[in-house]
Amino acid sequence: MSEIINLPVDGGHVLKIERSGNPNGVPVFLLHGGPGAGANWDNKKLFDLKYYNVFIYDQRGCGASIPLAEINCNTTQYLLTDIREMFSHFGIDKAVFVGGSWGATLSLLYAKKYPESVSALILRGTFLARGQDLEWFLSDEGVARLIPSDYKDFLEVVGEIADVSDAKSIITGVFDALISGDDNKISQVTIAWAKWSWAVLNFSFDKKIEFYVNSSDEIYTSVLIELHYARNNYFLTEEILENTKNIMTIPTTLIHGSRDVMCLPEASWVLSNSFQDVVFQLVHGGGHLSSDPKIREAMIDAIEVMKTRF
Repeated sequence: MSEIINLPVDGGHVLKIERSGNPNGVPVFLLHGGPGAGANWDNKKLFDLKYYNVFIYDQRGCGASIPLAEINCNTTQYLLTDIREMFSHFGIDKAVFVGGSWGATLSLLYAKKYPESVSALILRGTFLARGQDLEWFLSDEGVARLIPSDYKDFLEVVGEIADVSDAKSIITGVFDALISGDDNKISQVTIAWAKWSWAVLNFSFDKKIEFYVNSSDEIYTSVLIELHYARNNYFLTEEILENTKNIMTIPTTLIHGSRDVMCLPEASWVLSNSFQDVVFQLVHGGGHLSSDPKIREAMIDAIEVMKTRF
């Protein structure tokens, strides 16, 4: 059983939410990455829908939520409030949180703020939103050393608008170009950023997968919102690894691919020290994406095992 809900929230935004599975089952919130990537609705197949009551939704400004590509009233604090609003709307007191990449970030932030509302965490390819994580992604001393030709192509575009020796300058330069009103410049930087992200995400696969775009609006939205958050340090008031005492007893599974070069496995390993009841699973040969067969299998297994906790 599935239903679609369009839920109005603060600031004129409306979230598209899909609820699937057993209405009386264990509630699960599946949080997508990005920020700005939008939900993968097929990920409900990760769950036993006879057992779980699964909520998947598009965060502010992306996917089928409206207004599309809106960055006003779009901060981490608003996203956390949105989850709280969904809890209230659906009459939920406590839920399992499943998130990947930025979705893992947001799950952790919600758990830190409302630990009594989180029954368990299953996190994949965790992004800790540290300065060193952005340096790894953007500097010539990071992942660029693994895929130098793709990085060269990226620099040919961003080098015109930013100091490429500084990650913050790259982020600011690309964001400013995206809101410049110059269609040619917007197209160039959108594609350059998306191609670089694509190359990093696909590093783990044995065969190169050629870059393609489903929708120019979709890719612009994703890049715009991602850069909006990155240039504002993800609107964090403290480092994610700080003050984690209130989440240490939450049952947690951390899944990370050994070939994930978007978010290094070190992030999940360091995070694991914040929990007492934790499983750290390094998936050998796995990458960053939930579509990676090895990562997907590990997530399905973890979700199935979590049944024994309720």
